Amino acid sequence: SCPVLHTVSSSSAPSTASCVSDVPEFDMGFDMDSLGTDTSPESLQADIGVPLSNSTHGSGGLDFSIVDLMAQTAGGEHDIWNLQPFAETTTDKLQIPPVPTGHCNMTPPSMLHQNLQQLQPIRDLSLIKNADGTCMEIDPLFVHDPNTRIGHIVSFLTSMHSTFAQTRALPFMHPRLWVGQLPKVILAAFSASSAYTACGPANKGWTVRLLVDAGREIHREGERAVSNQDKLSRVQALLILNSMRIFDGDLGLRAAAEREVPVLMSWLKELDSIRENLEMEESLGGVNAAVREKPPKSWESWVFLESCRRTLITSYAILCISCMLKSETPNDDMWRDDISFTASRHLWDAPNSVEFYRAWREKPQFLIQKMVFKDFWMYARPDDCDDFTKLMLTTQVGLDAMAHFMNGDAAIPVNPGRAP
Repeated sequence: SCPVLHTVSSSSAPSTASCVSDVPEFDMGFDMDSLGTDTSPESLQADIGVPLSNSTHGSGGLDFSIVDLMAQTAGGEHDIWNLQPFAETTTDKLQIPPVPTGHCNMTPPSMLHQNLQQLQPIRDLSLIKNADGTCMEIDPLFVHDPNTRIGHIVSFLTSMHSTFAQTRALPFMHPRLWVGQLPKVILAAFSASSAYTACGPANKGWTVRLLVDAGREIHREGERAVSNQDKLSRVQALLILNSMRIFDGDLGLRAAAEREVPVLMSWLKELDSIRENLEMEESLGGVNAAVREKPPKSWESWVFLESCRRTLITSYAILCISCMLKSETPNDDMWRDDISFTASRHLWDAPNSVEFYRAWREKPQFLIQKMVFKDFWMYARPDDCDDFTKLMLTTQVGLDAMAHFMNGDAAIPVNPGRAP
C-alpha cells in the first residue's frame, strides 16, 4: 500500500503508479444485499481497538471505537455518547437530537425563569405571627384604628357591601363565578348592598326593611338548595348580608344575624363537604407539592373550587371576629385550619381561559395550607399577591410589613412582634 497520498507531482509518478496498481479491482458482481444479513456479535469484535481515524493519516482521530459507540453498556448514564435514554423516550428514530459538546445544565429555560422568579426575594420569617396567636391577641379597643390588624379587617368587612355593589365581585367571589347563571340569593344580596350603599337619613327605614326582606329571601331559597352552585351562593349571600347587619350598629339587625348562626354553621358544613369532594376529584386532597404538574379540568372548575375555599375561610373568620369583638371565646367548630387556597393574582385575575392556563404554566403560584405563608412570604413578589392573599397575610405580618412587601422590599425594617 502507499503510505502517503496527500500530493501528486510529476516527479512522483512512478511511485504513484505502483500504489494504484496495488488497489484491487471492484467486483461488479458483488452482492450488496448480503451486507448486514450475516452480521454477528463475533464479527463486530474485529472492530474493537480499531481507531475511527488513523493518526498516521492526518492530524489524529477521535479516541473511541465504533463498537463502544454501538454497545449499550459502553457508557454510563451521563455519557454524552450513550444513546440509550433517547431510545427509551422516543419511537421516531429520524428525530435524532444533536450530539452534545460537553456537560451542561439541561434545566429547561422556563424552569430556570420560574425558579428565578420564585426564589430571588428573601424576607425575614420572624415577622410572621402564628395564626392562632394572632387571633388571641385581638384587642377590641383597636377596632376603630384602621392602622391595626383588627381595624384593617373590620374596615374591609364594613365596606364589603359597597365593593360588591360596584364590582359584582369580592376577594372570595370570583367575577366569573355567576356569569352563566345568577342565583336569586345573590341578586337579593346585590339589591340589599346597593340600597345600603346609598343609605342616608331620609331612606334609612326603607333600607332596613329591604335588608330584612333580603334575609328572608336568602333563607327561603337556601333551604331549597340542591346543587353545589346553590349551596355556595346561599353562603355567599348570607355572608354579604351579615357584613351589613353585624357592623351597622342596629340592634335588631345584629340580633337577627346572631340568631341565624346555627343555620350558617350547617350551611358551612355542607359547603365544606362539597369542597372536600371537589378536591378529591382534582387529586388535591392533602399535601400536594406538584400542583403545577396537574392543571384543573377547566377554568370554571378552578374558579368554583377556589371560591368555595375562600368563602369558607372568610365565613369562619367573620364568626370568630364577631365573638372576639364581644370579648367571647369562639367555639372550636367556628374555625377550620385544614382549608387551603391558592395564592396567585395571575390565576385569580386571569380574564379568560387562555390567560388562566398560560399563568398556570408560567407564573408563580403558592398553595397556602393551614394559613401558613412561609414560602409565599419569603419568595413571592408584589405582582403575585391578590386581594384575598393580601388580606389574610396582613393579619399575620401587620400593615407596615405588608406595605413594604407590596413595595417589593426584601429587607423589611419592621421590628418583629411590634405591629399591633
